[in-house]
Amino acid sequence: MHVSLVKPTGSILSSKVIVNLGIRTIIEYRSVSNVVQVFLMDQVPEYLTIVDPLYFEEWIKLGKNPIKLIKIYRGILSKLNHKPTDENFNSLIKAIIDRWLNAYGSITPLLMDDDITDIYVDTNGVRVSHRDYGLCFVKLSEVKVIRPVRLIPMRLIESTLTVRDLVNRVAVNAAKRTRTPLTAYMPLVSVTDPEYRVRFTISTMPVSQTSVHIRVLPSKPWTLPTLVKLGMLTVNQAALLWKLADEKVPILIGGSMGSGKTSLANAIAMMLKPSMLKVLVMDVDEMNLPGHLSVKLYERRSFGLGVKPITKDELIAHALRMGADYVIVNEVREPEEVKAWLNAVTTGHGGITTFHADDYQQMVKRLTVLAPGSEEVLKSVIAVIVGSELVPVSVGGNLKVMRRLRYVKDIIVPSEVNEKYLSIKDDLHLRRSIIGSLMDSSIDQLLSTIGKLYS
Repeated sequence: MHVSLVKPTGSILSSKVIVNLGIRTIIEYRSVSNVVQVFLMDQVPEYLTIVDPLYFEEWIKLGKNPIKLIKIYRGILSKLNHKPTDENFNSLIKAIIDRWLNAYGSITPLLMDDDITDIYVDTNGVRVSHRDYGLCFVKLSEVKVIRPVRLIPMRLIESTLTVRDLVNRVAVNAAKRTRTPLTAYMPLVSVTDPEYRVRFTISTMPVSQTSVHIRVLPSKPWTLPTLVKLGMLTVNQAALLWKLADEKVPILIGGSMGSGKTSLANAIAMMLKPSMLKVLVMDVDEMNLPGHLSVKLYERRSFGLGVKPITKDELIAHALRMGADYVIVNEVREPEEVKAWLNAVTTGHGGITTFHADDYQQMVKRLTVLAPGSEEVLKSVIAVIVGSELVPVSVGGNLKVMRRLRYVKDIIVPSEVNEKYLSIKDDLHLRRSIIGSLMDSSIDQLLSTIGKLYS
């Protein structure tokens, strides 16, 4: 499925145009039988669907000139009465092949749609989670390709590229682009492609049939004004978290999977003084602080003989040696990570991290199991509990979809922190007004405004 020319049906809800590698693709969201479907339509000649990208891959691996194969296909298309007279034929066919061999085939435009949060690719098809329409099924056209066999006279073999070919190609290309092996010895992979700003979680044989989950990371970093506008938290809550983080009070954000923990952590960090050094410790690249003095450190897992793993606790220790003002960890899971982060934030460094826990009691219980003796430390740590739920939302006519609502359930401020910052009401008022003024501002405006606060 290197090209999608599917014919749309149903009633259109919205559409957008994505251009990638010179290929213009229209993405339409349509109401079809009371569900939302996504139609991917590449704006290329229909005859390009018969080009076999796997044959090009074999041809290139043999060291042959791809231009020669393009000429062969031009001749085949002429014999099949397609008459490829387009002046851009060579560049179009190169772009289609490049997208299949080096990007992610026909679903590549989905990775560039800011309204999509997640993409699921497996042998059952392609589905996406959309910010407004919830879970949608993606319609892709079935592609029959032709492979020339060099006989006299030349014979043509027809075959079909299936969803299985697509999911395998996405998995292989994600591994290749991120220089991460995907083998029987390493069948579970979680990697980030920085060019498209997406995170892949891949599982393949012998663990399971190949399946790929793609988290589409926001092209613009989350900020507190944005989250307030979306209704995740109030202006008062945002101002309080901003002030406490600014004072280097550690913030631990708990919640279930997909509840917006990392987004909130990124949003709080974006509001801090830009010139303060923030070290981001992550297993995958999912936090972004443009305009800030920041350094990203990545965990490295070891699956090869003689390759030393680099763990988050080692990276946290390294961040302290770098003189970090804030140690921001995308998530702590293992005992060593919990201990290292708690140690960092009790030695004068500010810190933000996330942790899987549905409520405060569960958070304390799990943390004390992972890091015995941490009860005293938690008395100086702000705990934020976030939640999410699916709510029915009308998107036009009689069509209702389930949209995920994320919200801050509770902010627990320990008594000793509360006593220390009793006199911050005026400061909170100022921060509330700043957040209110930045609801629709650009990142440059936000950085300029918060920069003036510290000048």
